[in-house]
Amino acid sequence: MKSKIDSLQILRAFAATFVVINHLWGDSQTAISLRLGLQYIGDFGVDAFFILSGFIMSYKTREDSRLGLSTALDFIKKRVERIYPLFLLVLTPFLLIYLLKNHPASLYQIFGNILLLPTFTSDPNYLMLVGPSWSLVYEMFFYLIYAVIMMLVPNKRSLVFTTASLIVLMVLVVNLFSLRGPRLDLDNFSYMIGDTLMINFAIGCVYAQIFMRLGQARLPSLYACPLIVIFFLLGMWLSAKGAPRFVCFGLTSLAIVFLFSLMRESQGKIYRLLVYVGNASYSIYITHYFFEYSKHFFFTHFNINHDLFGIVFSIIAVIFGCIFYSQIETRIARGIRSLQSSRAAAARD
Repeated sequence: MKSKIDSLQILRAFAATFVVINHLWGDSQTAISLRLGLQYIGDFGVDAFFILSGFIMSYKTREDSRLGLSTALDFIKKRVERIYPLFLLVLTPFLLIYLLKNHPASLYQIFGNILLLPTFTSDPNYLMLVGPSWSLVYEMFFYLIYAVIMMLVPNKRSLVFTTASLIVLMVLVVNLFSLRGPRLDLDNFSYMIGDTLMINFAIGCVYAQIFMRLGQARLPSLYACPLIVIFFLLGMWLSAKGAPRFVCFGLTSLAIVFLFSLMRESQGKIYRLLVYVGNASYSIYITHYFFEYSKHFFFTHFNINHDLFGIVFSIIAVIFGCIFYSQIETRIARGIRSLQSSRAAAARD
């Protein structure tokens, strides 16, 4: 079983780019960006990311895995090593800015950001200092649920379907009994547990089980690409019509993940470039906040066209994220692997 499905990496490339475009161009709500629906495009990116996260966790869990406490702890350890080093590196300058501007600073805010925790008190003043990191809070919550279930069930099938069922049940109960708290900045725990975005993780987990039973079934790009565009445009149209987010982007993203997962691989230059951008998607996603944060400065001090800014800085942000991936993220990953190898060698000696 391949550790990565290249066609899904391409979807990650598009998802990260859509979030960047939404924040750097769509949020300006110019006549052009509104006509193109760019204020919705980032929602598609996040929904696709969450479905992919559920898919990848289920896909990478071996059928013969010996589940239990040690497996769960190893799972969480790997997710922490994947997410936190890069996130903390990006967080550091924003944390320093927060400390300089706030006297006294809130320890709850500081440690909550460092640990990627939501507010558990529905505090309206609580916010994630790196804007996009709210989605990492959701991710870590999903990983925690997955790890806890991993300790309690005997096999992968039970792990996947228990996790998915628990998440769906949680969201349904919270909404049925009106227990969901205020949205705030999407960093409120009582809102998160009732947010239908959580269901995206569940359907990603379940689809991975289906995918692995499809065998070698694949779709030519000639057929898959038009269908992907149709589902994407359908989601955008439904969103413009005010349909619920899960319908607009959750279900359409599932269809798009299905199509990308079955797309035949290629060795073409454009295909390989998109795979590379997909590999860099986490760096693109988290570092584009540097540009989003500076947007107010540019608009305040320079008479710059908002559409021009959105186009140019979206391109720059994606390129910067790719460079950050090549020069920093990959080196962090190699450093972690080297440290693990050294520890393993020391333990054998």
